[in-house]
Amino acid sequence: MQPYQWRYISKGHGYGFLHKIDEHAYVYFLPLLSSPPLPPPLSSLTHPPFPLLSSSLSSVTGPQQVVLVIQSQRNSYHSRQASQRKEEILLQATQLGQGAPVVLLLHELSQNDGDWSILPALPHLSVSFSQSAAWFMFVEEETSIMLTSLLRVLNKYDAQKEWFLGKRLHDSKASIIHHYAFSEDPTSFGYPDPAAGWVLSAPLLHRLAERIQYSPLKSDFTIDLKHEIALYIWDDGRGPVLTDVPEFCAGQEAHCATAFTASVPNCDQSQLHGNCRYAGVVGAIDGTHIKIIAPSKDEDVFVNRKKLHSINTQIVFDATFNILDVVAKWPGSTHDSRILMESGLRQDVALDTLSQSTTGSS
Repeated sequence: MQPYQWRYISKGHGYGFLHKIDEHAYVYFLPLLSSPPLPPPLSSLTHPPFPLLSSSLSSVTGPQQVVLVIQSQRNSYHSRQASQRKEEILLQATQLGQGAPVVLLLHELSQNDGDWSILPALPHLSVSFSQSAAWFMFVEEETSIMLTSLLRVLNKYDAQKEWFLGKRLHDSKASIIHHYAFSEDPTSFGYPDPAAGWVLSAPLLHRLAERIQYSPLKSDFTIDLKHEIALYIWDDGRGPVLTDVPEFCAGQEAHCATAFTASVPNCDQSQLHGNCRYAGVVGAIDGTHIKIIAPSKDEDVFVNRKKLHSINTQIVFDATFNILDVVAKWPGSTHDSRILMESGLRQDVALDTLSQSTTGSS
């Protein structure tokens, strides 16, 4: 192979200058060129080259082909966190010198509050970046991105095909919040860890956007966003499953292209009256459904809103995950609010005795 040659990179990117050193290939993007001029000397190129991991240049991804969506919120604290993350990514792009990715804050895309669930935002992303983007990545505001490593990872995959990439999670057993999906083999279905970020290739995102436009989402209500997005993309086997990417990490390791940087306060007993405790808050409360076999008597009252037989169990726990109160006697059709009103918990709260109680209230 010659030390350099001109190659047509991909649609919309014109010609690029390919330079090969030993076994490593590097490409200089020159997007404004419609035809190749004479190759310039390497010394005249002011920007550093972008490393290629594949000998095929048909799917080369540069920073400008990536859209990064930070799943931000409107309140000042979270929007500030997301803006700082955006600045960090763009600083990396400046240092790389190959152009910048598009970095979007989710809460700024529209006035639709339902955009937080991602799927309603896909048609807007498709229309806005249909001609320029090869990859769309969704990250949380605490997710750090190593841009060079991310580009290296994306260049392992053909951007012209449908890809759903992420750090793969799966249920170890059937879960009620996942509607007992894949109950016979819960490990068979993977969904992304949002802390590590997840990616859609442009062909997949555009197809999903078209599907949403012609068959609108019934609701933007969701219980477990990551699982429901994966189910929507999989589409009963008509769409791709999640491809596990080892470089997408929730921790911080040397090989990672992403890492989750948020720290959770260590709320031991000595700190409970400090930053780890909200004033006047004793603990968190919720109802959880425990699946049971259909009883022979009054079977219908045990059917919950998921059409499954269960006991609706009320649990209260504190900042150190100590369970303070349990009520486990109500059939699945009972609303959480009734369980609370009928329990002794209200009296415990009124008398400020809940923190001393570790037994169930009736």
